Amino acid sequence: MEELFDLPFQTKQLCVSDRPLRGYKRLSLREGLSNESILIDDANVAENIEQRLTKIVWPRGNSNFSKTLFSYSELASGLEKKIRRMILECFGVEKYADELIDSTNYMTKHGEWISVKPSPDSFIVMTGESLTVWLNGRLPSVNHRVMVTQNKARYFVGLFAAPKGGY
Repeated sequence: MEELFDLPFQTKQLCVSDRPLRGYKRLSLREGLSNESILIDDANVAENIEQRLTKIVWPRGNSNFSKTLFSYSELASGLEKKIRRMILECFGVEKYADELIDSTNYMTKHGEWISVKPSPDSFIVMTGESLTVWLNGRLPSVNHRVMVTQNKARYFVGLFAAPKGGY
C-alpha cells in the first residue's frame, strides 16, 4: 500500500472518479494530515485492478502490486461470501463486534468510546446498517471512528460488499 500512496499527488489524481465514493479521494483532516483512499469496484477481478488503477498510475505496469492486490481481494471476497452464507444459513447469529482495529475506537452500548489493540493476524468484520435492519437487529452495526494518535502513516484495506440480484 505504501508504494501506491507514496506516489505523487498528481499521479493519484489520475484515478479520480465522478462516481460517489469511487476512485481516488483525499480529505485534509488538519495541517500536515490527510486521509487518502482509492476504491476500485470488483477488485477481485484482475482486469479491474489493471485497468482502473495499475495502468493509470504506472503506465509501464506494476505486476507485483497488481498480483498482491488481486490476491488479497480474492481472499477478502471469499471471506465476505463465507460470512454472508453463514448469516443467511442460521439467522440466529449472536451479537458480536470485533473490537480489534488499532487506532479505531468503538462505541459501546452504553455510549462510551473504547479502543483495543489488535492482533496482527486478525480480520475485522463490521456490518453496516442495512444488514442490521435486514437481520432485525440480531447483528448490530458498530459505531466507530479512526483516531489519529501518531504522526505515522496508517494503511487500511476495506472490502465493501453488496449482494447483486439473484444471490
